[in-house]
Amino acid sequence: MVVSFEDATEIAAAGEAALPGDGIELEFGKGEKAHGVFDMRNEYPDRYVISNMVGSSFSGYVTNAVKFNVVYGPLLTNVLTRYTGYKGRPLLPPPWAFLPWMSSDVWSSGGEVRYVLSALRAYGIPGSIFVYDSPWEYSYNDFTWNTSQFSPNGTFSNINGGGLSNYNGFATTSDMMSFLQTNGYKAVCWFTPFIDTSSDNPECYSNCYYNVCMNENFGTTSNYPAALASNYFVNVVNSGVTNVLSCDWWKGTGSPLDFTNPDAMQHLQNTLSNLVTQSGGVIGGFKTDDGEAQAVYRTGPFIPTNAVYADGRTGVEMQNGYCVEYQKTVSGVLGTNGILWGRSGFAGSQAYPAIWGGENEPNFGDANGLPAVMLAGESIAMSGFSIWGSDICGYEDSNWSGTPVDKPSFGQMPTSTRCDCSCVRAR
Repeated sequence: MVVSFEDATEIAAAGEAALPGDGIELEFGKGEKAHGVFDMRNEYPDRYVISNMVGSSFSGYVTNAVKFNVVYGPLLTNVLTRYTGYKGRPLLPPPWAFLPWMSSDVWSSGGEVRYVLSALRAYGIPGSIFVYDSPWEYSYNDFTWNTSQFSPNGTFSNINGGGLSNYNGFATTSDMMSFLQTNGYKAVCWFTPFIDTSSDNPECYSNCYYNVCMNENFGTTSNYPAALASNYFVNVVNSGVTNVLSCDWWKGTGSPLDFTNPDAMQHLQNTLSNLVTQSGGVIGGFKTDDGEAQAVYRTGPFIPTNAVYADGRTGVEMQNGYCVEYQKTVSGVLGTNGILWGRSGFAGSQAYPAIWGGENEPNFGDANGLPAVMLAGESIAMSGFSIWGSDICGYEDSNWSGTPVDKPSFGQMPTSTRCDCSCVRAR
C-alpha cells in the first residue's frame, strides 16, 4: 500500500521513532490498534524532513515522491509478524552463540589470550565466544593473522592465587585456535568494510599489565592492489570524473568494498571462508564494525551522496542501505552455523543477527548508560530485532559510576552477552 502525508507533523503522528543508536531507525505505532510505518527508501536518516528529498533514477524508487509501506495490526505482534515476513526474519544462530562472550579492544600477546581463557575456565565462568577485536591483522583489513602479536609470552595474575605468572604465547595461529577449541570456545573476528592504503602509526596500547606497540604494516595492505584492479571498491564522482572512494576512518585511510558488486561480494565471502577453514572451523562469526553513513569521530562521511555503486544506486540511496548489503554479504559465509556482531543497521538488518547496543558507558546516565541500553533494547525489539546484546559492564572502563551489579545483571537478559574489558584481573 502506498500512502501520502501532507506534512511532517502528520508523518510524526503516524508512528513512534526508535531511539537512535547505530543507525537503526524504524517507526511503529503503539495503541489499541497498532500499525507500522517505514520509509521504503534507505537514504534519509531523518525521515520527518520531507522537504529535502531528492529524486532518484535508481530503478524501483519513486522520483520526487514519498513512499511508505503501512503494515497493519491490529496488534503490535501482528505488525512485527507481517513486517519481518516482508523484510526478513532473523536467522537462528547455533546454541553456543547464546553463551557469554569475552572481548577486549586489544589482546597484547598470545600470553594474554592464554591467561584470560585459563582464568575463565579455572573460575568456572561460562563462555563460548572469544572476540578478536582490532587489532589482530597484519594490516587493516588484509584478513591475515599478525603472528608477531600472538607469539609473545605475557605476565599476568597467577590464577591459583598470589603474585604474577608467565603465560606462554602461541607459535602459530593454528596452536592458538586449538587452544580455544580445547577450552570450548569459538572465535569471532572483527573487521570493517575498508581496505587501507595507510594505517595510523604507531598503534600502541597500555593498561594495568602492559605497554605495547603493534608490529604491523602501516602502508598499503597486500590485498588492496588486486581489489583495486578488480573494481571491488565503491566509486565517487566529482565534476564528472569517477575515482575510487577513499575514506578517513578510525584506523587509517582506506576504500570501502562495494557489496552491490557480485564479484566483490563473492571475493569477501571466499576470503572469510578461507579464514574459517584455516582456523579448523574454530572461527564461528565476525564482528562487522562500521557500515554507517558517517561516524561522530570523523568529519568526512563514509558514504558521501556522490558515491556510486555497481547496481546503479548512489550515496543518496545507500545512506542506510549500505549496512544491510554489508551484513547480508558476511552472513552468507556461515549462515545459521555462525553469528555476526553488527554495529549499524536498518530495515532488513534484523535478518542477519546479532546487533550490539553501541559503546555504552558503565554508569546510569540517560545519554549512554544503563537506561539508554534498556530503552534501545525495547526500541529495536519493536523494530523486529530479536537477537541483540550490550557490553555487560559497559565499554572498557570509561566514565565508571554507580553500583557495578546492575549493569552485569541486565547484561544477562538479552540474547547476546558480551564483556569488553581492557584489563582483566584475576580476583
